[in-house]
Amino acid sequence: MESVSRRSTKRAPFLLFLSLVLIPSFLLLMLSALILPLDAQKDGREDVDKVNLLTQLDVARSQRSKDRDLQRKWTSENHSIESVSESEQRRNASVQGTSISLSDQTTLNGFPIAVITSDRASYLSETLNALLNVRGISLCDVAVVQDGTDPSVASVISNARMKFESAARSFRFHQIPSGSREPDGGRRIASHYRRTLNFMFQTYSDSRAVILLEDDLRPSPAIVEYFSHCERVLREDPTLMAVSAFNDNGLEHLVQNASRILRTEWFVGLGWLMTRDLFNEVGKKWPDNHWDHFLRHPSQRKGRAVLIPEVPLVYHFGRKGTFMDAWHHDRYMEHIQLYAGPSVDYTLSSLLVQQHYEV
Repeated sequence: MESVSRRSTKRAPFLLFLSLVLIPSFLLLMLSALILPLDAQKDGREDVDKVNLLTQLDVARSQRSKDRDLQRKWTSENHSIESVSESEQRRNASVQGTSISLSDQTTLNGFPIAVITSDRASYLSETLNALLNVRGISLCDVAVVQDGTDPSVASVISNARMKFESAARSFRFHQIPSGSREPDGGRRIASHYRRTLNFMFQTYSDSRAVILLEDDLRPSPAIVEYFSHCERVLREDPTLMAVSAFNDNGLEHLVQNASRILRTEWFVGLGWLMTRDLFNEVGKKWPDNHWDHFLRHPSQRKGRAVLIPEVPLVYHFGRKGTFMDAWHHDRYMEHIQLYAGPSVDYTLSSLLVQQHYEV
């Protein structure tokens, strides 16, 4: 009995080692054998995905190269625009822009400018001060259109009137009676826009288009030059709807070419040009609410595009408004780039016509 007991005592550590070390190690080894093939399959799929992605990138690069070749060919065949080398220089221009004398550009067209305001007098003052520095403002009629009769706005107008009467072609101040005010912000703004457009196209009956700015937008010195050139393209191409001076993607780290103008299917309503033809088309069915969404709707846009600059020519500085607060401004507007450089050569604007832009 004693010998049996000693043998059992000797076996105990071995059995403990077997149960705690060898058996779990064996099970772990078996589990690894099952997992490794799955990982290999996963790695294989990832390799295939990488190959497919690289193939797609190669195709995209090839297509971009073909597009550039076609654009160079079209440009070289139209010597009245510019040579290929000049095209490349302007396409690669920095955010400071390609400086060019106004005397070297096609004659500017000055369109009436409506500055839409309500009761934000300090914002209006900043917008008007920036507008005084716009090149070509002497060719433009400026009208401040107020929703309501907030007296602080009248004070700003009184201070600005003399400056604009000497700087602009003309200056007007028009108030929409306070009885037109709606309790809902979206409805009030839509009503204000409708009345503003009616006033502008009736007052400036000879103008083909009007420029619309809100009282929390700081215009670039180049904004009139930009609208003047783009309006010519707008007249030539029926697949275009309007021109905007803003770019929702115009963040400081994303944009650099001040001479590049783009086509977009998204209507951008911050600082834009509306033609009389478009107003005649949509004015009678102007919505009671959210006028910008109305213009984005397929039934109104009708497949037409909007011209926008790569580098924005307006900056939204207002941190407080009907649909704006400090948090949203800091998130979406704070780092938008505003072009503030010299005049830009937009002679490539002919390439914006759909038949050339989408070659």
